[in-house]
Amino acid sequence: MPEIKDLKIFARSPEEILKLSAVHVSTDKIAEHGSPLIGGLRDPRFGCSGGRSCGTCGSFGAHRCNGHFGSYSLCQPLFNVAYNKIVILWLRVICNECGHVHASPESVAGFDLRSILKAVPSECEECNSKMYRSLSWKAAAQVVVETSTGEKISAKQALSVFRMVPDDHPVFRVVTHPRRMLTTVLFIPSIVIRPAVGGAEEGESARGESDISYRLVKIIRADLLLKKKERDGVCDYISRQSALLGLQNAYTGYIDSRQCYRKNSRPNNTANGTDSSHQSNYKCLRDLLNGKTGEWKEIFVWKGTANEEPSAVGPVFKGSSHHFYLTDIRLPTSAHTQQGISAII
Repeated sequence: MPEIKDLKIFARSPEEILKLSAVHVSTDKIAEHGSPLIGGLRDPRFGCSGGRSCGTCGSFGAHRCNGHFGSYSLCQPLFNVAYNKIVILWLRVICNECGHVHASPESVAGFDLRSILKAVPSECEECNSKMYRSLSWKAAAQVVVETSTGEKISAKQALSVFRMVPDDHPVFRVVTHPRRMLTTVLFIPSIVIRPAVGGAEEGESARGESDISYRLVKIIRADLLLKKKERDGVCDYISRQSALLGLQNAYTGYIDSRQCYRKNSRPNNTANGTDSSHQSNYKCLRDLLNGKTGEWKEIFVWKGTANEEPSAVGPVFKGSSHHFYLTDIRLPTSAHTQQGISAII
């Protein structure tokens, strides 16, 4: 019997996923009137489900069919947060101008990150371009950021850098090519891994779906929204970035929800320019406006009517018909103070 001397595991490329997938998903809808949609996440070709036979191999029952996986083509490449550490490593090792790899097959054999990065120069050996020195993942923007300059690196930019390196490069015969670690084609697991509840009889609606399926629906919907904006030609930069953030965040939540961006359910006072030392001032002002007793604490406002510019400075007082604009509550900028007084009133 032959002996296995070496075993290498590589991440699947987009081309391999498309070639091996049994289903290409094209819609975010799962079923219609209880029947699975062709091209949906419950397509019969994914495997046996709801008492139906497999649409790919024809087997009946999960004990005979282990399910088949599918794919979904994204309109924009996305970061796979499970590979972020490795992607950041290669962004620092590969020149972003000419694609020169500052590593050798011997240096990456043990994949010692410190030794690999230690050998990377500050400038490219081929074109003398400046190399990335310090990169980190920023969850709020769902991008990789150059910490020294604040430059944001999108998945599309990272992929363009990695595509400059051929697949048969000597280094990437030893380790996985980094372009495989960015997602352009979404891998859809079989229905056996994400079983649905209900829909056993023809016309019966599903009573529930696996959490995996729901997260996949969110990704596909976000991608379809971005595709629609770009197709209609009404997608300005801000709108496009917002849609792309939603798509990347949905995918990040699918891979690792701890690294996705979440809006705070409660106001973040620090972000609005205040901290705990200012809370008593706000409470005092709120109490005064509501007619409650409280200390003045040197809170002053511009006093003026609705149709005139502020004309005088004076303390807050009860029962006035004037409009007040806060000027001195120990806050950093006037913009923050006006937002604060507006929120209180």
